[in-house]
Amino acid sequence: MNVKRKALTVAVAAAMTAGVGTASASDVLFFPYVVNSESVTTIVSVIDRGVPGTARYNASGQAAVDGNRLHYHLTYKAGDSAGDNAALCDEINYFLPTSPNDIQTIDLGAHFGGDNYGVLFGDASNNNNYRGALEGSNLTYALAAVAGTPLRGNLVVNNAASATPQASLEGEAMVFEFATGAAWGYKAFIQGDSGRTLAAGGSRASDFDFSFAASADQAVTFMPLTESRTVFIVTPVNDRGAAGQAFPTPVIPAEQVTNSMLGADGGASVLGWNSLTTRIDLWASATGVAFDRDENAISGSRTADVTCVGAVNIQDLMTAGAQRVVENTGGWTNVRTRMPSNLTGGRVPTRNAVVIKLEFNTAGVFNGQSLASASAFNNAFVLPSRRGLVFGEGVLPGVPGIPGGS
Repeated sequence: MNVKRKALTVAVAAAMTAGVGTASASDVLFFPYVVNSESVTTIVSVIDRGVPGTARYNASGQAAVDGNRLHYHLTYKAGDSAGDNAALCDEINYFLPTSPNDIQTIDLGAHFGGDNYGVLFGDASNNNNYRGALEGSNLTYALAAVAGTPLRGNLVVNNAASATPQASLEGEAMVFEFATGAAWGYKAFIQGDSGRTLAAGGSRASDFDFSFAASADQAVTFMPLTESRTVFIVTPVNDRGAAGQAFPTPVIPAEQVTNSMLGADGGASVLGWNSLTTRIDLWASATGVAFDRDENAISGSRTADVTCVGAVNIQDLMTAGAQRVVENTGGWTNVRTRMPSNLTGGRVPTRNAVVIKLEFNTAGVFNGQSLASASAFNNAFVLPSRRGLVFGEGVLPGVPGIPGGS
């Protein structure tokens, strides 16, 4: 089924290094979080706005002006590893059909469209003849269904390198709990249009430099712990050493300054995309973890490390004593990611991560009042990114005196 547990094959990696050391670049979509289980799946839409002649791939993974395929690359944890924040990721990647102005809406878990390669909503398969191209092969757009369940991961979709990247790909994702009908979604990040992804004077390490997507340290609210769950979904991304960026101690390793999550044009990893690890914690004052709803700072902070992709309950970032103070009221805090230390097993430290705040009802009540459904809301959003900006090392933005940035 073309499942790869390590790096991409040498043939594919070699084929995809076109443009290294030149001005060539790919258009790359980054979906920071996808999931698949018996009751939850991820619906992904990929729009290919590239005109005829845009560099894509052929069926062998070779870059070609007349190519008609995009590269889909799923980095994931599945089975017993899916809920283990310390586990390393595996990966699977396919070259799958596309065409100019095509849209593919895909159920990555194949709960829907499973008899049509995961493709949804009556796609006619004419201009993009994906049925003819995939018939008789083991390929499918439903990569998560191949990788196993339950699954957490992230997805990258890209075309081939060209001298004039056009930001011609666009994408959306919907995390769909089809057992209850709850859903939330986000727009994919795009790398390929330097004006949209890099700070002035910055330069990306490669097409697969996703540092621009990293969430900034910022304030978040949380509801009473007795009524709802607040979860931070964390996907570590690479750090980079652009001019003017201030990095914390210890100094970023040299290979992390110049490399990115994937190798050149999606080839064999040079950084260790499956082992990037960040540390997440909460701050509300110089010594506090959160403020309650009467403006009192509560002490009792804890940290959590996440490798590749993971989910951290807000309770895991507070001591038991702090939880007790805010369990019936909730409050607010600042969430940040920073450089971890004392890592083992080849894990690569980064202070950067895309963080999604997820909040859902668990008790069948809201503000102490009964609800008709025990799962009355399921809300999530991506915490805004730095977009290449780095805040001062001494404080968090807008909150004087709070340690941050390291």
